[in-house]
Amino acid sequence: MTSPLLYGCGQYEDVIESVNYIHDEYCREIDRKIFALGFSLGGNWLGMALCKDKRGLSDKVAASACMQCPTKVSASYSNLQTAWGGFITWALGIRFSNVIKDNLDYLVPVYKQLYNFDMIDFLKNLKGVHQFDELLNWRVAKCSSLEEYHHKYSCATYIDKIRVPTMFFFTEDDPIINRTCIEFEKSMNNDNILICNT
Repeated sequence: MTSPLLYGCGQYEDVIESVNYIHDEYCREIDRKIFALGFSLGGNWLGMALCKDKRGLSDKVAASACMQCPTKVSASYSNLQTAWGGFITWALGIRFSNVIKDNLDYLVPVYKQLYNFDMIDFLKNLKGVHQFDELLNWRVAKCSSLEEYHHKYSCATYIDKIRVPTMFFFTEDDPIINRTCIEFEKSMNNDNILICNT
């Protein structure tokens, strides 16, 4: 790891940087735009990028699709904690903590210095991946609370600003990202958005 920024709902700037790079390297000279696809939390990042970029990436992206995207991150977060009796958050927590354990020499002093956060103690008591948001990610993102973090980094908050044709697709029976996670009301007022589900 080269950054203390962990996996969370706020990494939309990575999408903007990636789209700019791909477009500049492969599309600018031939005057083409790209089709962007984001899946799950990556779909939220793509939706955020489409909303937060100065031009909405409309100068580089012809159309996009956000598949199984939690436009309302707080709802998917709540579902994650209870889905399959908590098994999913537990299993993802183990997987994620293994990545962090491989980088403890770097992360422990950084988190202690910047956030007064004991990473070793956190990992010992970890019950699921949801605790990264609950106890850490909102601090790293310089938010005042978990609620502010989820609101600020949910594409649902800004979805009415999407300026390129974008499809949001979800399945009704998904235990984490289902109807409760989709922003219908604001989407209805944006002709660029199509919501599909099975």
